[in-house]
Amino acid sequence: EVTSASVDNLKFLRDGKDWRRSGNVLGDRRDAAASIDMELNHPKQGPWSVSAKVRTLLPNPAAEVWLAVYENNLESRVNAGENRGETLRHDFVVRQKYGPLPLAADGSLSVNQSIKVADAWKRDDLGVAIVVQDAKTGDVLQAVSRLACRN
Repeated sequence: EVTSASVDNLKFLRDGKDWRRSGNVLGDRRDAAASIDMELNHPKQGPWSVSAKVRTLLPNPAAEVWLAVYENNLESRVNAGENRGETLRHDFVVRQKYGPLPLAADGSLSVNQSIKVADAWKRDDLGVAIVVQDAKTGDVLQAVSRLACRN
């Protein structure tokens, strides 16, 4: 049963902040402060490669770029504690990260990264994400991700 007290305690967050006070889910949302154009080459065997063009749209000397390889559909069996015998499922587990990658003085960066895919990783469940963030405030200026296509 849902009561008014339980509804009042719901939290709706955007960018880690409660947006209800603004009365609008978009609130004072600005346009993205960076652009990312990413291409992922993911052969069934051998290393992968990521190429990307990153550009901050406004001058920001604190901007930094991170690239992460992640895997979905992982499972772990709990052998002790209150969840003993349970199977936990995990998505977006970072397998490898690169960064911070430096931007040029004009706010641009060309990324050409080779990724060695470990034998234990499930290629069909892998993806790559690139995040541009303000290192001083932690604000995300732009983020994109790409999953490997299942063939």
